[in-house]
Amino acid sequence: MGIYSRLRLAHKLSVAVLYYSFTAWLTQNWDISDFSILGSYVDGTSLGTLHLNAKIGGKLSQAPRPMSELGKSKPQGKQAVEPPAKPSAEFLFGIKNMILYNLAVALLEIALAAPLSSFRQDSDQHLVHTARRLVLEEVDIDFGPSYLNIIRKCLECEFESKCGNDLAATDLRCVFYNEVVSVLEGIIERLRG
Repeated sequence: MGIYSRLRLAHKLSVAVLYYSFTAWLTQNWDISDFSILGSYVDGTSLGTLHLNAKIGGKLSQAPRPMSELGKSKPQGKQAVEPPAKPSAEFLFGIKNMILYNLAVALLEIALAAPLSSFRQDSDQHLVHTARRLVLEEVDIDFGPSYLNIIRKCLECEFESKCGNDLAATDLRCVFYNEVVSVLEGIIERLRG
């Protein structure tokens, strides 16, 4: 896939995040594989068919109780003990917005034309460290410093100081549009021109 098509894909993903970030369609833990296109290769036409693959509903945490038991207390006796929840990536790695973090990873993968895991080094304890290291080292990408700056902003949710870190908030959505979507449009226009 050429530079122009990859930039258009990055733009389409950013717009999709803007549209779906506060809906049940886009989960906190999405990744680039949650999107698909129609066709066997990416070109100008197929990018117009970018689709979000979403699973509606989720696994029930427990079996439903019969209607006749509603209002009654749960049976006493041996009850399954829930294992302690794993600490979230947000907590462990200081991620301020998982949706934006995942967009940053997707933008990196698009720019590098490879999965983030292929850039992991022994010193990287987690892929979060790999992503941050690549941005900190200003990894060489064909899209220029503005694109890398977008990745950095999404990775660290650097919009936060202006308007919080909730993409459902109008303020952050406006800043995200101006500092991500519009900048990507500008990069694409400069490349086309």
